[in-house]
Amino acid sequence: KLKQKQDQQDRLAEAGEEVTDEATSGLAWEIKISQPEERTLEIYTAPFTADDTSEGVLFVIKDVTLIRHLEQIRTEFVSNVTHELKTPLTSIQGYLELLVANERDLATRQQFYQIMEIETDRLKNLIDDLLNLSEIEQAERSEHAHDRAVNLFTIVDDIIFSLAPQAEQRDVTIYNQLPVHLTYVANPIRMRQLFTNLISNAIKYNKDGGSVWISSSLARNRLELVVRDNGLGIPRDQHERLFERFYRVHKERSRELGGTGLGLSIVKHIVNLYDGSISLDSEPGEGTSFIILLPLI
Repeated sequence: KLKQKQDQQDRLAEAGEEVTDEATSGLAWEIKISQPEERTLEIYTAPFTADDTSEGVLFVIKDVTLIRHLEQIRTEFVSNVTHELKTPLTSIQGYLELLVANERDLATRQQFYQIMEIETDRLKNLIDDLLNLSEIEQAERSEHAHDRAVNLFTIVDDIIFSLAPQAEQRDVTIYNQLPVHLTYVANPIRMRQLFTNLISNAIKYNKDGGSVWISSSLARNRLELVVRDNGLGIPRDQHERLFERFYRVHKERSRELGGTGLGLSIVKHIVNLYDGSISLDSEPGEGTSFIILLPLI
């Protein structure tokens, strides 16, 4: 770190000498600092003159940490989207080529059709999630024009019914412990997206014969919603990245079950839309609890 600091000081001194040269109008470069925290700085230098005589050097330092971080997120997002879209398309194309190239018996053809149907559904789910995420990210206060008193118990009950085949396949039992008349002023579509993603994940990453509980409580003018399971759990060192787009803890199971890697990012954006917060409590092998706090209006 001392060497890095000395190198930066030397570079500033060199820049000062360079820009005082009449042929040099100015310089620009970036440096990274680690103290007191890691930042990226963009530095501009230009000769400072008075009466056509070089008097000194003007330094302009701009903190571009957030800009570079957003650029990195954008690059990674484009790369991930390309990969996620290409994977099912490659699979579909491969099976189509096999069907066209050779005669196949009925059983084999049906197997190929089934795989292509699964990959098509996976592609559709990914596109739907991308559109939902884009829509939520761009939503402004006008989004709340669609808000109304929503019965959360009914929404969760409907979701449990729609996810029943998925739960039965893993022998997972879901308990709706919300009060029957629990309401919250929100866009019903957003609340359905929020609970669908959380409950679906709790089923996917559960153990066979596991359970999922959806509960609530009121505290300090906030509604607390909890979706808890007793499944695989999540290592602590991965908690922070869990809400990033396309980030998956259990990659193999996620691909096997058709996860898009966007569900928790959608949940996070919906919670932010209502000035709420989301956190999790999880350890490997001990299950996971997602805790949402929403302000009461």
